[in-house]
Amino acid sequence: MLLSLNIKNYENTSMYFYFQLQDEDGDTSKENAASFEETIISLDEKFTQVLIRLLDRICNLGYDNNNEKLLNVFCRLDFNLFYTDILIKRGREKTIQEDISG
Repeated sequence: MLLSLNIKNYENTSMYFYFQLQDEDGDTSKENAASFEETIISLDEKFTQVLIRLLDRICNLGYDNNNEKLLNVFCRLDFNLFYTDILIKRGREKTIQEDISG
């Protein structure tokens, strides 16, 4: 029962990110992109942001429910820790910003 809820939650999260990438009103239209390189950079940044959010949610689901299958998916998607390093850097930036403002 718990596993089926986790899988359903994972499916809902996956569909959310799929529709985020399919957004037609994004910055990828020909009018907004001045060049091919800018379009590629924009798509790369958008994909990275969506993938990082997905990995973060998978990681949280796996730890909250002690579900090794979700953590295995997380490790496969982030096999070289590239996205984990980005999350760590963002966490440090948020901490520094909170220290300055607080």
